[in-house]
Amino acid sequence: MKYRVTLFNDDCPENPCDDFGWRVVSFNRNHVNFAHPEGYVNRDGSPVHIGLRRKLEAGTAYILSYYEHGSSAWMLAHSKEWAATPDKQWDGCSVAGILLWEDKPNYIGKTPELRREAASAFIEVYTNWCNGNVYGFRVEKVVECDTCGSENTEDLDDVSHCGYYDTEEMFAEIREITADCDEVEVTGEADWLAQYDDVKETVAA
Repeated sequence: MKYRVTLFNDDCPENPCDDFGWRVVSFNRNHVNFAHPEGYVNRDGSPVHIGLRRKLEAGTAYILSYYEHGSSAWMLAHSKEWAATPDKQWDGCSVAGILLWEDKPNYIGKTPELRREAASAFIEVYTNWCNGNVYGFRVEKVVECDTCGSENTEDLDDVSHCGYYDTEEMFAEIREITADCDEVEVTGEADWLAQYDDVKETVAA
């Protein structure tokens, strides 16, 4: 039995700020989520009001750093990712925005470590969205005609699987769907993704 997996770019993904509980505020006028920094921080990056300071202390808000050199990269300020960023004095900003949690605090963990992990995971998703690195896939069953040898395809379900900001999650689902087949063919505009994942052991382009 043969399956064909078509990988594609999701050309209209939802802004993760609309669904994940976090909101990104950018201090860059060129960004759609721009807000003037004077409403949030002083020139030294310190919060302008006690409410934001408490959120920062509680792990329900984080100062964001930003780097752009061909693509966008949002990071938590003072993170190891920001420390390792090259040429940030030319292409980056250490106080570039604010990440705000807008749901119940206990939904992102009770400890500062868990909350920071949640914030870091979200900002990675948000960066993928900013850069258009959101993908989807469709799986078809390929049936060969016994008479003429031609191939016909039939969808395994009625809809495409879209909105994957994390390719590891996408490929895990692909593996589950294709686990019972003998051969898998990968095609589509984003078929190059397969070479960067362990799925290549079972799904070969």
